[in-house]
Order: sequence, then C-alpha cells, then structure tokens
Amino acid sequence: MNSKELIKILNQKKLIKKIVLANDFDISSIEIDSRKIVENSIYIAIKGYSTDGHNFIESAIKKGAKLIVCENLEDTLVDGVNYIQVENSRKVEAIIANIFYENPTQNMDVIAITGTNGKTSTTYILESILQEMGIKTGVIGTIGYKIGDKLMNLNNTTPDSLELMQILNTMNQENVKVVIMEVSSHALSLYRVYGLNFNIVAFTNLTQDHLDFHKDMNDYYYAKKLLFTEYLDSSNKKNKKALINIDDKYGETLFNELNCEKYSMSVNSKNADFFLNNYNLQIDKTELEVNDKDKLNIKTSLIGEYNLYNILMAISIAKLYKVDNKNIQNALLTIKQVPGRLEQVANKAIFIDYAHTPDAVEKVTKTLKSLTKGKLITVLGAGGDRDKTKRPLMALAGIKNSDFVILTSDNPRTEDPEMILDDLELPLKKENKGRYYARIVNRANAIKRAVEMLEVDDVLVICGKGHENYQIIGKEKAHFSDYEEVLNTLQLIY
Repeated sequence: MNSKELIKILNQKKLIKKIVLANDFDISSIEIDSRKIVENSIYIAIKGYSTDGHNFIESAIKKGAKLIVCENLEDTLVDGVNYIQVENSRKVEAIIANIFYENPTQNMDVIAITGTNGKTSTTYILESILQEMGIKTGVIGTIGYKIGDKLMNLNNTTPDSLELMQILNTMNQENVKVVIMEVSSHALSLYRVYGLNFNIVAFTNLTQDHLDFHKDMNDYYYAKKLLFTEYLDSSNKKNKKALINIDDKYGETLFNELNCEKYSMSVNSKNADFFLNNYNLQIDKTELEVNDKDKLNIKTSLIGEYNLYNILMAISIAKLYKVDNKNIQNALLTIKQVPGRLEQVANKAIFIDYAHTPDAVEKVTKTLKSLTKGKLITVLGAGGDRDKTKRPLMALAGIKNSDFVILTSDNPRTEDPEMILDDLELPLKKENKGRYYARIVNRANAIKRAVEMLEVDDVLVICGKGHENYQIIGKEKAHFSDYEEVLNTLQLIY
C-alpha cells in the first residue's frame, strides 16, 4: 500500500490534527515497537503505562521509518520524513492496521464474548460445537490463539490492535470461517478491537476485577458496554445480534439499555429467550435440557453449576448461528475438559481452575462443595501489581465454602509475596478463622501440602493460574505449572 492512499483515507475519516508531508512511499510494515522498524515502515508512537513511544521516534527514523504517527509533534522535524499528529494514537493504530490488512473481518463471521468470568470456557465450548459442524474456526483469548487445531501463545487476552489484525489476516488467508474472540475491558477501553466487524456479541457477567485499571465498577461496566454500543453499532455486518446473561445484575441492566437486536439467556428464569428446563449436576457429568421446540437434551463431562452458564451461552450463540441440535449434542457429549477450568488431574479428586476473582472463587468452591462427600480443600493466591481491594474478598470467598484454605503466591510480580498474603489473611484473622487456613508462600510447597492432606472422599481445588505454565516473581518469568506440581506430588505419594 502507498502512503499517499493511507493518508487520504485518514483525512477522509477526519483523524488528522496536523500533517507534515515529505515523499510518498510503499509501506513495508506498521510498527509500535521502534526495535522492529525496517526501511519504509510506519511508526506509531503510543503512550504506554511504563514507557512512552514518543521517546523512540528518533530511533525509529534512524532505522528507516518514513511516516511517524504521534500525539505530540516536536518543533524540530527530520527532512524526508512524513508526520501525522492525531488525537489518539491507539485508535488510529487500529484503523491503520485494519486498512493495511484489508479489513479481514469482512470475510469472516466474528463472535465476541465479554464479561469477567466464563469467556474462555464459553469460547472453548462454542468452538467444539462449530467444529462438529465441520466449520473451520479461529479462537483468540486467554489461552492463546488457535487456527483449527494449531495453538499459539498470546501476552494478552485480547492482543494489541496491530497484532490482532495480523492474526485475523492470517486466519483469513487460511480460510477460517468463524472467529471466536474473548474481548477484555482493557481491549475495549484501549481501542484494540476498533474497526472489527462483529456478527454476534455476548455478555457473561460482571464481578469485581481490574480495579487497578478501572476507577470503579461503573467504569468497568461502561467499558464492557462499549462492545454492544460503539463497536457493534459501527460494525458493517448485517443481522448483528447481542446475547446477554440476565441472571447477572449488570447483564439485566445492559439488556434493558440496548436498542439492537438482542436476546436474553438465563439459568434461573423461564422468561428469557434461552433457558434451562431442568438440569442434574454430578461430580463427573452434567445433564441438562435447554428450552427448545425439539427438547434439546445435553449430556457432558463438563461439571459445576457455573458451567451451566457457559454451556447455555455457547448453545444460545450456536442457535443464533443456526446450528442444529444434533451437532450441539454430539459436541458436548465428546468435549474434553477446558484447559485450566475445573480441569481434573490424573482422575483424582483434584481440580485446577483459573478462578482469580472473588466471584469465580466462590462459584468454583460452591460447586465442588455441593459435590463433595468429605472435606473441600482450596489453594488460592492473588496476583501482585494488580487490584489489591479484591484480595481480602478472595480469601473470604474461599473460606466460605471450603473446609480448609491454603493461602499462597500466585504471580507476585514486583510485590513482596508475604505482603500479598497479609492482605489475603487480614479478614480471616479478624473472623478468627485460624484453624481453617494456613499460609505457605511457596506455591509448589502449598500444592504439595494440599495434596498430602487429602483423605478418602476429600476434594482439592487449586485456584488462580489454571492453564498458565509460568510464574512471575519480580520481573522474571519462570516455568511453573499447577498441573505438573500435582503430578509430582502424586508420584511421591504413590
């Protein structure tokens, strides 16, 4: 693509505050990292949390950047380089990336799922249903991104808009028919999904999380709402639909506030568009019946009350996408465990779960406690350099349904792990719960202790990291897997 063509489009969209033109050139790449610049690149200067891309404009030019997109324009400019000053570099980054990669979501169906909990499980279930139909799928989310059966790593649930467009372009080239995306509140606030064309958008729930980024729960809610207003409204797709879990109080509010084509789902109310007639939960399987003229009966190895929501949401989206009941039934009957989501280890009464919010911890422990004949033992921690206000709430959520809780490290990052445990332990001290919990700062030791405690009919759940195969201590990222630590201990015992 030629730089003149790109600048013309940006002018038409009225995104340019000031422009300094030099020479036209054929664009070789778009970069936000000055270290990746090659000859004839566009460099977009982004103001980040720890670094400011504007500080690296000179370096980008030396490496060959011929167009600089920035929010702040210096008084002294380099000859032969084009400059565009904009109001918001992140938003313009998304637009430029979409233009450069020729709007890949125009050629694929895009289903987006947002909410605090349940996004990964819902996308995983929906992917299985669509694949049962023989549809080639792409998935983007917490576990990484997938094209068919190929899985690649990601640093964020929803990647930066430039990386996201590169991934979508690859999916388009590999003939992906449907893309299923987890969309985080960060992504919505920071324009990462700006310009994408959505077919179906869905809301799972909203509970306390990310208050280190959002100023309060209302701000968090309005960020999520953007997917259904600004992003869905601006999509070029026809027959756009929204699906909302109205059992959640924020979901009920959202449903009432939307003016688009919308559908409701509920586990508790038969007034929703999609609901359950009945269900049966067991420790090794779930049976349920979805309201449907043909009585859609489901049997699945996915367990737990909160999985009812993930299953029902995936089925509801599938029905909106016109999937037949037989494919839905077959997919859920044969589906494997969702990685790190109530994932059973070695056929023992030991589960790994990604639960890292108070609501998620309470739901997973409540589910397992209802299915446990003996004691429920829970291991949990809280991430460092993240929302501190949820830490005491997580400990209380864990102790509420557990017979014994072990407080331990999650990803402490640059915080003192002992201080994080202090925050977790504080409400338990106040409520004099000393005999019901222990603190073991080393996560491997905590898991070993929990496994060794198990007696006949007891159940163990290890919360917080789920599928993650690393632990971040300080600024170092080292290999660590809850699953592997459990296996190591089991080998010592047996």
